Order: sequence, then C-alpha cells, then structure tokens
Amino acid sequence: MKKLYGLLAVYLFSSAANAAVQFSFGGHLITESTSYHIGDTFSGQFTLNPDTPDLSAYQTPPNVSTPRIELTYLNNASSSIAVNGGVAKQGNDKIEVHFENDLELTQAMINSVGLQGRINPGIYDTADISDTHIADDNSATNFMVLVLFSADSFTATHIENQDYAGILDLDLSPSFAAIRIRNRNSSEPAATGVLDHYSITAVPLPASLWLFGSALAGLVLKRKRGIA
Repeated sequence: MKKLYGLLAVYLFSSAANAAVQFSFGGHLITESTSYHIGDTFSGQFTLNPDTPDLSAYQTPPNVSTPRIELTYLNNASSSIAVNGGVAKQGNDKIEVHFENDLELTQAMINSVGLQGRINPGIYDTADISDTHIADDNSATNFMVLVLFSADSFTATHIENQDYAGILDLDLSPSFAAIRIRNRNSSEPAATGVLDHYSITAVPLPASLWLFGSALAGLVLKRKRGIA
C-alpha cells in the first residue's frame, strides 16, 4: 500500500522547500440549493503555506462529536471558487484544516448531503480543508473539501498529540472525497460537488506542503467511475 504522501504526489513535509503548492480544481454539483443547481460547474483553488500552523487546538466531546485537531493557517494566498463562470469568490486568507478520529456517518447523514449510493454508512477517520469568502455585505460563502479514510487509519493518540505530521506519514488509503459549498448567512443547505479535473503546481511562497493534492481529486474521479 502506498503512503498517503505517495498517493498525493506532493503531500509531504520538506523544511527546505521554498514554494507552496497550489491545488486547482474544477467539477460539477450533484446537489442543489437556492444559489446553486445540480450540474452547475465550479472551479477553484487552495494555496497553502503550511510548514507550521499559526493556531492549533485539540477538541474532544462533548464540544465536538469526535476527537479532532483544528489547525489554522493565516496569511496564505487567497483560496477561491467560481460557479458557472461567475466572478471568483476569494477566501479570507484563513485556511482551516481538521483531522477527526472515528466519526460515525449514518445513512441519514449521508442522505442529507446527497451522497447516497456514493458512500456507505460506518465509522471513518476524516480530514478536511476549508476557506471562507466574506463579502462587503458581511455575507459569507464557505467552501470545503472533505476526505474520508477507513476507521483507525490514524488514532486518537495522533489527534491528542496534535501529530498531523505523523498522520501524513501513515499508510493511509482514502475511501472518498467531496466538495461542499455553503452560504453561511442563509438557511439554504450546502451544495455538494465532485471533481472532474485538477492540477497541482508549485507557487513562489515559503511553504512545503499541500494537504490534499492529487488523490483528493483522483479519488473523486475514481469513485465516479466506480458508480457510473
């Protein structure tokens, strides 16, 4: 089994690196909301300088559903997303990354985000990366990529020790990934999308790691082919 950073190609730490990695992607929505519709296309990117997080925290129930690491990276190049060729929404330069241990996904939870038939209920370890665009009227659009791993791919000890570098160095096999777009100041539901294409490029920022990379996109494409 390949290591996770082997699957992601650029998913590794290198303290001597002088460039960040930008993950650019595009795809289409499989669920809809008031603002977004099934079949709408989207494109976007995350650019991260993640050598060390600016903020980190360890959370446990009852504050959260499962133990998790919360990492915050500030002063990165803005992330962005555009739907149906519209003006790209630029993120607020605060990128958040979470790792969760043994999250239970029920069929009801899966159905609620339109992923029925694409993933089975069960216990998963998870990772996600997100950013938020805040408009002049203070409305906010959040976009997030979520990756699921089989249970115990990493452990509660990794989470408790905030050992995200150790998690990345494990032999992990991602099982599914999805994109969620949500208008945070509205009662409308988030829209879910899958990736159709992606690219990974180095950019001239002082960084060394891209957290999700090619497997994130390739995993969605592989999953799509598997259920077609």
